Amino acid sequence: MLPVELKIRFDGLAPGLKNHRISLIAFHGTFTKLLAALQHTADRVGGKNTSIQRIKIGGEGKKFDLQLKAISDGCVNLTFDVVPVTLEDLNTDEFHASAKKTIEKFIEDVQAVWYGSNPASENRGVRQFLNSLPSGVESQDYTAQIGGEVIRSLSLKKTEQKQNLEQSMLPRLVEFVGKIVSVRFDKPKIVIRDAIDKEHNCQATRELIDLAVDLRHERVAGKMLIRPDLKRLLILRDASQPESIPNQTDRDRHLFEKWGGTLRKLAE
Repeated sequence: MLPVELKIRFDGLAPGLKNHRISLIAFHGTFTKLLAALQHTADRVGGKNTSIQRIKIGGEGKKFDLQLKAISDGCVNLTFDVVPVTLEDLNTDEFHASAKKTIEKFIEDVQAVWYGSNPASENRGVRQFLNSLPSGVESQDYTAQIGGEVIRSLSLKKTEQKQNLEQSMLPRLVEFVGKIVSVRFDKPKIVIRDAIDKEHNCQATRELIDLAVDLRHERVAGKMLIRPDLKRLLILRDASQPESIPNQTDRDRHLFEKWGGTLRKLAE
């Protein structure tokens, strides 16, 4: 049975890379955290660890090891085999399937953490691995393959990360369709599960809280404002009903009643 391979390429100005070498001083701790991140991911894939933030390695993760089998040029290409710790798991269909799912999920989580696409649910083990990389690493390539067949790949560059981070800091308006999961009254919040089973914990007005209670058994639709530090529910309605679009008079009244003071200051 062909092993699951993880190929990692580091490029940049970190010590040793220009000469196709790995500096143990520069990369001190990186490979320990790489293995810990993979083991943590294996726990998640195997359902043995339901907390993304918790990084204590469980029984499933402890089955996994990475063995470095090749180092090649350009700047540094590392090839690891994903192998079991014990011989009894060697060449078993169960471990091979788990290794394939784990390495695919690991690369997926590296991408999510790198671009900060979902900071509330990021894989902390992957975050620690990426933070352990020396600052001189300018680009990274990750490839998962079996017998030369690529099953997942990812390329990362520092310049792209900066651009995406700046973009992610901007507030954005998001439309959704989903279900009401829960309502909190003391600190007005509504938890909504959207069509892809992602949950959004949104701040909301008292009026929207009351509406959410009425719609808790219905399919809902609406709009929310998303920023890195919060989500605010703006519109909520029964998804089976057409969206109500206010006329020009109502829009003007809302604008000047709610934002009149701000508009006057801007006009000064």
